[in-house]
Amino acid sequence: MRWRFLDDGFDLAERDRKIQDIDRWWSGFEQKADALNALLAGEESWDLVEWMGGLAAVHPDLKWEFGPAVDQPGRRLVITPEHRYELTELVRTLIYTAPEIDGWEFHALRLPSDPDTAAGMVKSRTRGSMTDVRVSLKPGENNLIDLHYSSKSPTASNDAFVATEALLGEQALNRWVGEVSASKPAGLFGKGAPDGVPFPELAEAFDRTRREILATLPGEPHHVWVGSAGRAVLQLEPNEADDYAATEDAIVASTASPELWQACHRGIRFDSQRFSRHGEIFLYIKIELTEGDPGFSSDNRADIEYALNTVLVNAELGCVTGGIKGIRYAYVDVCVGDLDAGIRAMRTSLQASRVPERSWILFCDRIWSDEWIGVYDTTPAPPRRSQL
Repeated sequence: MRWRFLDDGFDLAERDRKIQDIDRWWSGFEQKADALNALLAGEESWDLVEWMGGLAAVHPDLKWEFGPAVDQPGRRLVITPEHRYELTELVRTLIYTAPEIDGWEFHALRLPSDPDTAAGMVKSRTRGSMTDVRVSLKPGENNLIDLHYSSKSPTASNDAFVATEALLGEQALNRWVGEVSASKPAGLFGKGAPDGVPFPELAEAFDRTRREILATLPGEPHHVWVGSAGRAVLQLEPNEADDYAATEDAIVASTASPELWQACHRGIRFDSQRFSRHGEIFLYIKIELTEGDPGFSSDNRADIEYALNTVLVNAELGCVTGGIKGIRYAYVDVCVGDLDAGIRAMRTSLQASRVPERSWILFCDRIWSDEWIGVYDTTPAPPRRSQL
């Protein structure tokens, strides 16, 4: 379901029910706080896992863990969607609405740890060891950072993932970490210095690599330079179907940045923060074609691009970065700096251009893969891959 971007008539009733579920769960937690403290201190014994199962009322795929508080004496509760990235906004709301309870902290996503704590988590979860482990870092696909662990541990592959999440935190893992691999170190008599950095230095090296990737991105917001940049043309070969999710019917695309286009529309784990130094969000508009009717045709896309770009650039909100012709739909790629203001401006422009009712603003970021905004209040839900 949508969570961050709602308009009247869709998902609002379900969201209200979820809010009520969240409020009930926190009320129960508040009543149980003393008993939880006693249990975690070893002063009581009862089934914590069964009791925390009540979190499933909010969503069955949410995970949790307890630990020491970070900013005060006491305890913390972390709630995470793990690989269900589209639940991130739900979890943020869940944590935002948490009650203030003396001695308790509540966090969305697992926090980064120091190297000793991360090594301890590896030992407890995999029985592996981070002793004498080195890690190599390199930029990977879609501006992700690939990590390779050199380790003698028999559980090195499992150790590597646990260590990465524990040391860097879940947000960095989700947003920046690409492939995580492991192998035994080279022979004792190999030439040259060993590859990678010692595990305790990984966080610093990771941040350095992240900053190096960002330094390769344009130094100015897209609306400053895209207008004078050329466009590359990409030819695509979609499979014919009755309907198409996302941009699956794309035939030809024009774009100021082929790498960005591929990451947005054909890449994995897209996150706007890996592709802009200026807080820009990348999204696209999907418009149903009505060839042969007096409505919208593929020839109208250039006019729509011009109107949108004029509005966004003049207000310094963002710009159009490209367009796509599809079998059934036309698309306009956009980036905006102020998301809410940009969406309002785009809806107004698109309505003035009288695009068809089946037109949507959609998002490249995977945490918003379930989100959509209808151009009109009467716009139905867009086609979804799970429904086709």
